[in-house]
Amino acid sequence: MAGFGTKNPYTSANSQPPKKRPSRIDYSIPTDAKPANPRGAKQTSRLDYSYKGGSEVRNSVTEVKLPLEAQQPHNKAFDQNTAPIPNKKKNTNGMHETIIPLGTINVPLTVVDGKKRTPQPAPQQVRRNPPPKQAAPAPVKNKASAKKKPQTQQKPVKKQPPKPRDAAAEKRRPKPARQAPPPPKAPAKPLSYGEARRRRAKRNIIAAIAAAVIIITGIVVSVTVVFKIDTITVNGESPYTSEQITAAFGYNYGDNLFKFSIDSASAAIETSLPYLETVTIRRHLPGTVQIDVTQSVETYSMNTDSGWAVLSPTFKVLRLSAEPATGLTYLSGVTAETPTAGKPITLTDADTMSALETITSTLAKYSFAPVNEIDLTNLLEITFLYDNRIRVLIGTINDVDNKIDYAHNLVTPELLTDSLSANERGSLDVSGRNSEGRMVAVWLAGEP
Repeated sequence: MAGFGTKNPYTSANSQPPKKRPSRIDYSIPTDAKPANPRGAKQTSRLDYSYKGGSEVRNSVTEVKLPLEAQQPHNKAFDQNTAPIPNKKKNTNGMHETIIPLGTINVPLTVVDGKKRTPQPAPQQVRRNPPPKQAAPAPVKNKASAKKKPQTQQKPVKKQPPKPRDAAAEKRRPKPARQAPPPPKAPAKPLSYGEARRRRAKRNIIAAIAAAVIIITGIVVSVTVVFKIDTITVNGESPYTSEQITAAFGYNYGDNLFKFSIDSASAAIETSLPYLETVTIRRHLPGTVQIDVTQSVETYSMNTDSGWAVLSPTFKVLRLSAEPATGLTYLSGVTAETPTAGKPITLTDADTMSALETITSTLAKYSFAPVNEIDLTNLLEITFLYDNRIRVLIGTINDVDNKIDYAHNLVTPELLTDSLSANERGSLDVSGRNSEGRMVAVWLAGEP
């Protein structure tokens, strides 16, 4: 064809087709010719359309423009049963544009529901080749030589990297169905005053419980793990050494600082070491224990069933001896239970014990000394001996503070106009009062 490849005036690419209609058109569909390519035996033949009546002739394969006369059913040269043409037409200035798909020639049609349809080709069965047979191992003639033959090490097979995914296959892969969104939640109802108050109280209770648990846990951890005793110091004068006091303390280095009770530890030291009048223990973080002590002084003595008991100013039993001690205040007319060194004395009569504590504290208050004896045989006529030369009668324990103060002024020389001299001996009675309520002193010279 001389005009193949030239510009076709009847294609859809031209905006204006020629006004002159072709006078004659001839087309042929070679259906019996064999394909030139032996491999394309199943492929349909090319369509050769030649347009005559114009100055140009074109060979088209897939898209041609036919005049209206070419599509009349009376034309026998074109059979729709053998070459169906899809009903895709466009009207362009009196011309119908018909698109003939490639490969629709010589394909039988099937009528389904009054419509012509092209049957789909049946799937061809793929014949699978049987696996290749493995060759049998050659027989070994000599077993010894077979054993001696070194075995060749097989080379490790390298793993092939995964093939990249096909983008087209990824697009064809079905996507998971989109889940429906959850239904919207209904708005919460506002709380009433009582409900809000109950919730607030519940939260406060939970917070208080949590705080208590944290505090208790911290205390337990500090008591058991953290603070350890690494230093013990002893301050104060005492007849005992620091090692003796530390041993009486009962806790060693490395023990927990909060393991012991201060009162219990102080009482234990005072009991084991009687001549310590007071014991004060202090803790200093992170691990120091300070022990402050004061020494006891022998002040009183009394006769008991266990012997002569020597007492401190607080009536603590310092020691027991078979003979009376000299230079101490003797307590007369009192009886005590079984005394124990290191523990306070306990009298059988509670009133006598109360009167004794009151008199001794008042004498110490006015520095009435030296007092050699306190007689509590009769609580209505209580007496004490001053400086082994004047016996003072105070009577009952009532108004004992004024009585002892008045007696102290009388026995101190030149303190009052009627004070006694330093060498006078006798008895002084300050237990009575006159009609005006003033204290009256009665002096009786002689042996006390």
